[in-house]
Amino acid sequence: MGAPFDTGTWDGVVDTYYNAVGTEAIWLYASIALCVIALIGGALHEGRAYRAAEKKHQDV
Repeated sequence: MGAPFDTGTWDGVVDTYYNAVGTEAIWLYASIALCVIALIGGALHEGRAYRAAEKKHQDV
């Protein structure tokens, strides 16, 4: 898979081979924001749906 070293073992490997080092917080906050957006959008949609259902039920 294209290992960046020739020995075939992890002995002597001292560099970081994790590309996202230092950006975990950015992805954490982005995922939290997406969850909050989904919750707000769902709550707004449900509120409209319940109001529409109540109105339809009252018209019958």
